[in-house]
Amino acid sequence: MAHPDVSCNLREGWMRSRPGRWLRGLWALFALGLFFCSFGGVSALDAPVITKLMPPKAPPGAMLIITGSGFSSEKAKVKVFFGETPGRVFVSSPVSIGVEVPRGQGECPLTVEVEGRRSSPAQFNIGEASGEKPASAGVRVSMEVSDPVADVGKTITGTFRVTGTERPVRIRFRNESPEVVSVDGGNEQSVVTRGGADNVYTFPIRAITGPRRYSFSFAWENYETEKTSHKKIWERVDLTLKQSQAK
Repeated sequence: MAHPDVSCNLREGWMRSRPGRWLRGLWALFALGLFFCSFGGVSALDAPVITKLMPPKAPPGAMLIITGSGFSSEKAKVKVFFGETPGRVFVSSPVSIGVEVPRGQGECPLTVEVEGRRSSPAQFNIGEASGEKPASAGVRVSMEVSDPVADVGKTITGTFRVTGTERPVRIRFRNESPEVVSVDGGNEQSVVTRGGADNVYTFPIRAITGPRRYSFSFAWENYETEKTSHKKIWERVDLTLKQSQAK
């Protein structure tokens, strides 16, 4: 007695009973393709956008402020290119970037790249601004503390205050007395004031010892200085920790 071809019948039965699975599989592949196409479109839409360069012309070594959208607060994720030459990024937020102008001369396309997504170019001019008044003229930077009284372990606020300009200013400072006070972020830092009418940068200072003198040194440069006035002159401020009066 001949036996029926069981394997053939099983295959035919499986094909007849489950046509929906084939269709669902095809739709899944189609949807996956659409997802990857859409993902590429979203990346393009999320590319950084440059709205303004301040100033539009500056010499090598000067600081440039880029405003726009789609940037990042994580400085390591942000790159700025002057043509194909990268600039050194000092500070970054979702809407602004502070970057040092690299060596070069003449006009070049400036672009911002964030995690592989690059903006459309904006024209920037690397060069001297001849015949213009140095932007640093009349600008003054001072340092103050919120409270001279600081017992051991107490934290007070240090403030760099800029007068004479509403433009952001880069300040390099050193804690000359690390045995007396400490500063979050290290004893030597490069920071940027926030600009505007109240053009300041604030930071915490923590007292390590009792009443003693301590010092900070700092140098600054305006973002719009000409090369001739782009000198860093270190200033020093001497302060004293005072002990609170016992009640």
